[in-house]
Amino acid sequence: MERFLSCGYAVIDIIDNKEYFGGAAAGVAINGKRLGMEAGLCALFGFDSKSKEYWEMLIGEGVDMALSIKKPQVRLPVNNISHYDRTTGWNDYGISAYFSDISLDRTQIQKYGLVHLANAHPELIHKVIEHINSVCCRISYCPGPKTVLDPNYYLSLDILQASDFLFLNEEEWMITRQHFNLLSPEDLIALGPDIAAITLGPKGSDIIYRDGVDVVCRHIPVPEAQGETTGAGDAFALGFLIGNQYGLQPPQAAELGTSLAILALQRNGVVIDGSYLNKFKEGRLKYIFDN
Repeated sequence: MERFLSCGYAVIDIIDNKEYFGGAAAGVAINGKRLGMEAGLCALFGFDSKSKEYWEMLIGEGVDMALSIKKPQVRLPVNNISHYDRTTGWNDYGISAYFSDISLDRTQIQKYGLVHLANAHPELIHKVIEHINSVCCRISYCPGPKTVLDPNYYLSLDILQASDFLFLNEEEWMITRQHFNLLSPEDLIALGPDIAAITLGPKGSDIIYRDGVDVVCRHIPVPEAQGETTGAGDAFALGFLIGNQYGLQPPQAAELGTSLAILALQRNGVVIDGSYLNKFKEGRLKYIFDN
């Protein structure tokens, strides 16, 4: 399997007053590594105790941290989620000001076959796109919840034209549809991606891709499942990308993504327990590999 670089945030998630290591990009890197991928992370860390602990955890997991940096001014953002009163809160502690300090070059990027932009800051997204034209790797893009707040940044045409894979949830799809005056999900392919996936929660997902000269949309149902949803969309994207690397057609890759997303519902936070991932490897992945 090709190496992949996950770009975005490392975060502290506080879910119902309990603390977890989080952030879409960091979670995808850890879960991908646990599933046998060669994963790297490009994110910002500080010199505080939480940054140090998270960094050491990532190193211990075998994630390549060569493109992540530490800054004394940085403190990890906190994402506070309460299911008791249905509130959320985000505090980035000014981290956005330091994404310009991340340096990328052709030599660093070219060792990766896939770059996954997971809810990344626009400064980092454009740094990746700036360098991606000179290397042979693909881009996977999850714009994330900030799309709703600022579609001009997160849905700019240059990002979508550079993306090979686009992952949206239902709310992000509605914002994208309004932003570009799209008539149907099939119109997403005209914006640039080869494959687009719209996750619809308990309603399943819609997978849009080119089949010969036609653009088709396939609906993928999801078994009934409940749980804390933080990281479920990122798990879907990771499972889909793994399926794509194994040569699955988009609908089958989406089924694999759905299976991984269901595992993500079994626990709080973005990092899926190793015991669940081992069952996934011995079950779904082994079946794909053997067939």
